[in-house]
Amino acid sequence: MFKYNKELKICEIGNIKVGKNNSPLLIGTIFYAGQKIRKSGVDFEKAKEMIHEVIDLSDKTKINFMPDIYIDKGDDIPKMIDFISGFDIPFLMDAGEWEVRMKTLEHCNEVGLIDRVLYNSINFSMTEDERELIKEIKPKNAILLAFNPIDNSVEGKVHYIKNKLYPFSKVAGVKNVLIDSGVMTIGNGSLNSIKALVALKSELGLPVGNGIHNIISDWVQKINKSAREICDSSLAASQLILGADFLLYGPIESSWRIFPVAQMISEILKDEYNG
Repeated sequence: MFKYNKELKICEIGNIKVGKNNSPLLIGTIFYAGQKIRKSGVDFEKAKEMIHEVIDLSDKTKINFMPDIYIDKGDDIPKMIDFISGFDIPFLMDAGEWEVRMKTLEHCNEVGLIDRVLYNSINFSMTEDERELIKEIKPKNAILLAFNPIDNSVEGKVHYIKNKLYPFSKVAGVKNVLIDSGVMTIGNGSLNSIKALVALKSELGLPVGNGIHNIISDWVQKINKSAREICDSSLAASQLILGADFLLYGPIESSWRIFPVAQMISEILKDEYNG
């Protein structure tokens, strides 16, 4: 639909191809704080059932899927990684604290899963220790987060990715680079997050996406659940039609409504090649 300045690149993460004319990649979060399967310990049987349901949905819609494994404590790392290793799919590695991210990265490297991990993320707030460990382990796949607190305009986001984070990812040996346009909430520069999606793809040709689900995290609390779901699904559609190659769509429980949206947009975009 758009004409880009750079040739579009394809990244291969495990058995998933991301970018160019490939099916979008949808990334759903599991084991996040407050999720029902974490209320009293971790219900791995229920988690297994949930992931299999989304894999089936992915197969039916022909839309790629990757689970986002959220780990908030270092003690959870071995059991969480052992759990996800039982599925023949790549996964996004996520944690709120950088120390947990580093321990998870080290563990995945030790157990031979590093090529299946999508590291989230290489970003402005990295500590020097984190930077050094990333360069040492050399994760094969990583997301670059286009958040620039000094200048979070579209131009600022593009500049920071092109001149800071992307060069660092090359030094660190990252082969497959995805770019997150860096979502800000409504009232805090949200529109730049959307504009940057197109600008970053045009400037670098790399697969782009974002966690658009978070753009309405505060505002959406003012409306009822059904309306929230409509708004959330509409935002997902808007990013896909603007060329997003991947979406972090939030809780895995939302899969039932996000995958049909992605399938619909994918079919619409095919008309560009058929028309």
